[in-house]
Amino acid sequence: MKKFKVKVVQEKEYEIEIDESIINEEFIKGFERYMHNLDECYDKYASIAYDIAWNKANDSDYEGYGCPLIKGESLFRDGQEQQGINFTKIDEEYEDIEVEEIFKIKARETITDQFDNKRIICNKEYDLVSEYDDKYSIVDETGKTVNFSKNYFYTVEE
Repeated sequence: MKKFKVKVVQEKEYEIEIDESIINEEFIKGFERYMHNLDECYDKYASIAYDIAWNKANDSDYEGYGCPLIKGESLFRDGQEQQGINFTKIDEEYEDIEVEEIFKIKARETITDQFDNKRIICNKEYDLVSEYDDKYSIVDETGKTVNFSKNYFYTVEE
């Protein structure tokens, strides 16, 4: 079985309009009473924009807000949309995607430090954190990420 670590770096930018005649103080008080405090930002409306953007960026729902308009258009025909919030996606481009195979290595010998602490144990499997030219980076027995020569290890075939 192969295992991969995939790192996706993505920048997202949205424009969120909030109609203060609909999302008013009464709405905010009710929202904070039943959902959560709007204190992520300097202003209640900025906190609502923060929530909407966070929910969109994380593919979450808009519980407590209703469904915002998308570019001024409703996704529903039953009147369930939230007319007071208009959401526009400006940019959701992928900046970078890195794929790295994760494989296990075993130590050829036990390695101790100057205080006789066992850092690496012979024949124990370790997950490879990263690989550089002639070195492996692993998490040792003390919980620290350390670099050792590849000569101290061999790969484990699954």
